[in-house]
Amino acid sequence: MNYRKHQAEIVKICEEILEGAPVKQIIASVTPGGGKSKIPVILADMLIPKIATKVVWIAPRNSLKYQGEAEFIDERFPTNKRLRATDGNEKHPCRGTDGYLSTYQAVGINPQSHIEYFNDNRVILFLDEGHHVADGATWSVAIEELRKRAVLVVDASGTLSRGDGQKIHGLEYADGRVDLSHRESIRVVRYSRIDALKESAIIPVRFKTFDGRAEWEDEAGIRTAADVSTRDYTAQSLFTALRTEFAIQVLDCALIEWKEYRRDEYSNAKLLVVAPSIKYAEEYYSYLQKKNEQSLIATSADTESARDAIDRFKGIQGPETNILVTCQLAYEGLSVPAITHVACLTHIRSVPWL
Repeated sequence: MNYRKHQAEIVKICEEILEGAPVKQIIASVTPGGGKSKIPVILADMLIPKIATKVVWIAPRNSLKYQGEAEFIDERFPTNKRLRATDGNEKHPCRGTDGYLSTYQAVGINPQSHIEYFNDNRVILFLDEGHHVADGATWSVAIEELRKRAVLVVDASGTLSRGDGQKIHGLEYADGRVDLSHRESIRVVRYSRIDALKESAIIPVRFKTFDGRAEWEDEAGIRTAADVSTRDYTAQSLFTALRTEFAIQVLDCALIEWKEYRRDEYSNAKLLVVAPSIKYAEEYYSYLQKKNEQSLIATSADTESARDAIDRFKGIQGPETNILVTCQLAYEGLSVPAITHVACLTHIRSVPWL
């Protein structure tokens, strides 16, 4: 098995645990695209049945839940273990498999069924992108009950920080940042963007930016004008500009470059269009339809149609499409290696997000 650096470290930690090391928590800081979704596969393969009987994988949204289910049938990581995607709010969520996948929202809505499951089984708890749960937030109460009962907790994220500055639930902090030091019961695995580039896990990203000028009026009636690149007003000016024809111009430029790339470099290249809201996602989708560009839409409504659209975009369900418009759904954790171009039409652009 050709493991990436962080995956090989997880294997070593599993060996430590099997030898009796009192490890209760693993923190995996893995750059987006680095392959952290293989960690539960390794854990299940190595630690069931000696250390645990089940793995429970909690993800931020349903699309990642179903994607996680597919990780256990990836031929590159052969394993006889299987996990079932479900909300978990049922008597037997595994249905004969080695664990289940659910979402933070599902756990928060009905924590008792999950707690009972943890009481009845020796569970490895894999918290995917746990930065979605702020310390002291509603979901954290339910997640804390699962943490207490798990034989091992794995906090895995490509973003070990929150945009609102709040602490991530379940993680200790030092000097304002997540404490990534090794302790007797805690092991830390780090896989940086540089590590991923060295191992060709990801490829370099080339950014093409557009400048412009926006003018807006705040609630007090004060008018302000600034370039979209002006540091003090970046969020406000981008918010304004991306709700004008400027956004369509950016989209048109992305379409032109993507088509040229498909023609000259890679005929299977795909384009992802990221919108700031469901309303604008629908507008961009309609615009593409009027231009006779075959595309689909998947938004955070997270309906069956959104899931089908993502599956078609991935090429695992027909008819396949090469353009997907999304909002708050099909980017974090989305595994589509054929994506070569992203039209970033949202003002939400934190460093970890990019």
